[in-house]
Amino acid sequence: MKTSVLTMGKREFAFSLAALMAMTSSAYASDSLEQALQASTMSATVFSYYDMDKTEYFPPASSTNPNRQHIGGIGAELRFLTGSYYGFRLGLTTQGLVNFAPSNAAKDFYAYDWNSEGVALSETYLGYEHDYIDLKIGRQYHNSKYTGLVPPLVATNTDVGYKEAFEGVSARIKLDSIDTVIGVADFWKFAGRSNAVTGGDDGAPRFKDRVIIGGLGPYGFKFDNIFNSFVTYSGLSGVSLTAAYANVSGLEYDDAANSKGDINFYFAHAGYKTPALYV
Repeated sequence: MKTSVLTMGKREFAFSLAALMAMTSSAYASDSLEQALQASTMSATVFSYYDMDKTEYFPPASSTNPNRQHIGGIGAELRFLTGSYYGFRLGLTTQGLVNFAPSNAAKDFYAYDWNSEGVALSETYLGYEHDYIDLKIGRQYHNSKYTGLVPPLVATNTDVGYKEAFEGVSARIKLDSIDTVIGVADFWKFAGRSNAVTGGDDGAPRFKDRVIIGGLGPYGFKFDNIFNSFVTYSGLSGVSLTAAYANVSGLEYDDAANSKGDINFYFAHAGYKTPALYV
């Protein structure tokens, strides 16, 4: 059974909605659009990396005589965001890695993370932000920089060479009057740490209908849709409450004939931070 907040024509629906937004915006003065473009921002991050690990679980190495594999290189991220035009923005993010000539054994060992030379267009989205809603359509990160907190159950891993990304629709609804934030998202493609994660060859990640499931290894499994939702409440002093639900539909997690189905995830958290005590 397919579970999705967009039950039919997912891509067509998203692009049609984007076109409708653009048509609505174009009715306003071009001077405002020019000002929005002039207010665009661009940022870049360049980093170096080095990793060494034992391969004792891969023959002919053993726990008493492990082989050690090394890999290192340079990575970069370039981000572009237009200024706001009646609440609408366009965001683009490109990531890239270059390795320093690793051995063939190291390439095999790091196939699911650092062996990912190339360039990836990780974000290309149309966003809309108003008093109560923050909406994104397209390729996007789904993490604390966007939601204000790490979304439970479905989120971008940022502690790797390539930040993971999703393709779909996400929204954050801010109900300030009751100190509550509601997040919903529907994704149909995923890009991991490398192309190998989603079943491709070595190289930069590509968006595919395959996703990593926690606890099932570093490689992606084919899926239909990812639905993610969460609610947070912070209306009481020192108290934080979070509840979340996610569904991955049509997941193919084995080669067996009956291996396709849905996985449901649930999350609840309650926290209390005591006031500072002064002596």
